[in-house]
Amino acid sequence: MNSRQKDILRLLLLEREGYTLVQELTQKLKCSDKTIRNDLKIIEEFLKDSSTAYLVKKPGLGVFLNMEEKDKKMLFQYTQHDTAKGEDDRRAICIAYDLLTSRKAITMNQLASKYYVNSSTIRTDIEKVKRWLNKKDLVLITKQKVGLIVEGDEKKVRFALSDLSSLITSPISVEQFWEDKFSRFEIDTVKTELHHMESLYEMKLTDEAYDRLLMHVLIMVKRVKTRQTIKVTEKEQQVVKNAKEIRIAAELLKRIGESFIVRFPEEEVSYLALHLLGTKVRNVPLENHQKMAELTDEAPMLEKIMETLLTRMSALMIIDFSKDSELRKGLSLHLYSALNRLHAGFQIKNPMLSDIKKIYPYMFDMVIYVLDEIKETFDVTIPEEEAAYLTIHFQTAIERMRKQDSGKKRSVIVCHMGIGMSQLLQAKLERHFPQLEVIDTLAKSDIDPYLSQEKVDLVITTTSLENVPVPNIVLSPLMADSEVEKLEGFLRDLNSTQQKPTDRDKLENFLDTSLVFLELEEEHRYEVIEKLAVALHEKGFVKQEYGHSAIKREQKSATYIGSRVAIPHGAPSLINHPAIAVATLKQPLDWGGEKVSLVFMLAIRNDSRDTTRHLFKQLASLTDNPESIQHLIGETDAKAFLEMLHHKMVNQ
Repeated sequence: MNSRQKDILRLLLLEREGYTLVQELTQKLKCSDKTIRNDLKIIEEFLKDSSTAYLVKKPGLGVFLNMEEKDKKMLFQYTQHDTAKGEDDRRAICIAYDLLTSRKAITMNQLASKYYVNSSTIRTDIEKVKRWLNKKDLVLITKQKVGLIVEGDEKKVRFALSDLSSLITSPISVEQFWEDKFSRFEIDTVKTELHHMESLYEMKLTDEAYDRLLMHVLIMVKRVKTRQTIKVTEKEQQVVKNAKEIRIAAELLKRIGESFIVRFPEEEVSYLALHLLGTKVRNVPLENHQKMAELTDEAPMLEKIMETLLTRMSALMIIDFSKDSELRKGLSLHLYSALNRLHAGFQIKNPMLSDIKKIYPYMFDMVIYVLDEIKETFDVTIPEEEAAYLTIHFQTAIERMRKQDSGKKRSVIVCHMGIGMSQLLQAKLERHFPQLEVIDTLAKSDIDPYLSQEKVDLVITTTSLENVPVPNIVLSPLMADSEVEKLEGFLRDLNSTQQKPTDRDKLENFLDTSLVFLELEEEHRYEVIEKLAVALHEKGFVKQEYGHSAIKREQKSATYIGSRVAIPHGAPSLINHPAIAVATLKQPLDWGGEKVSLVFMLAIRNDSRDTTRHLFKQLASLTDNPESIQHLIGETDAKAFLEMLHHKMVNQ
């Protein structure tokens, strides 16, 4: 649908009084009756293909959108996407790929001719690509009368190529893009050799790690063929010199080289070995944590970082994590590969980052807080992508503590995200559904042989499966409340054991009209944070430095939690009295890669742990109702805004 048709759909979604006259739509959208009626036909076709909702039309009354509640959120989210943006994003990815892989400068005219757009459009694309390249520590140089060329370290170029999806926000198929760049022979050959490596060396990769390694090897083949090889430092070579990963990498590249008729230099072998050191594996014990001491002369020991993490998280959450052996094992395994990745300069893409921040905002924030202390103590900067994985490990530990015991139905989990996600899903299943016994967690490739040997009553999977001979259901690995309801419907013979929250901390205890700012016109998120912090300071709720502290926190990890909502906050030590300031934005602002229109600035101390955790959860749950957020954003009176917010929270 085009932008106007999405506007019509959004207006129908917001209509609560019943039918909407076509004349009302023509006035609001400034177009003819005929245009609106033609648009409604297109909307009808869209609804028929994508949901159970449908339009009801009655002469004299107008048009009404009949739908179930479950369709409402999906349709609202769809109306937020810019239709033209998908094509723009695909072109931006292609341009970035051209610039990263070309050994010669490319002119603006060449790009304009290749993609059939004018020079103004290409300049806009180039600016977007240039900003993205800067984030990857690469520079796009413009050489007069020559053209554009990317300059930077080969490692950074390869990482940028493997992370092209981070350049865009619209849901287009990056996977299809890569299938266009590599032949089916290339993809299948590398896949075969990776499976051979797993089998030969008994090192089962997570599905996510497997896909990432596949991409890096394919890129390596292309770069070596064009003589764009990697440089590895002497210290990095020493790290892998005696590690088993160097032998694995050498054997893998030897076999791949024979298939592609290419010879890989020794530095490429070392580079791949460093990748393998930082690769997430499934249920494989660590052979030697002492290897971490080899990474750099001043690097902290893995055990010291882990003990600090356990001690500080135990203190902040008032839960003793130190005796949880499963948590220790999971943290040890993850930190080992994570610290290897950081030392080698490899970044990891966490596809669940936004969902984890939304569903577990309090736990995520506590992990970020502790990692900041670890940075000060050990001089190790652990990025938010890794912090999100650590959040899952701690949340899993809490779920284990809460789970109930009862008679069980034999079930297996097929999870493509690794051991941490598998354990979290298992803990939640056993907590909410005591009749389920999770007897194993598997990779997608293991399910068929497993079912041929074991009696299994149910398969719970995070990725679609084909021809599975037992009942199966696809769930998100995070298993939000809506997923619990989905599984309840699937398991008709089970009674729900979901525990609903008993009491709620009321938001009005922390809000008043003097802390509500509607339709702000600030142009940057830091300006919004500063304005709200100044208001909190003038009322005596926080110290003057609170705004600066909140901006520093924002720089570590954006506080966007979904559905155009952000929850910035600063250091608890700078809070005098608990309060929340709120702002709506006249135009959505970029908030670390996502658009935000509603901002809650929290000033809640750690000594109010239960209150803080509940407020985080309550605000996060608001994002499950985009219609409520749309109404809040449209409000122009502070008192009415607070009344509406209270009403929506009470009725969640």
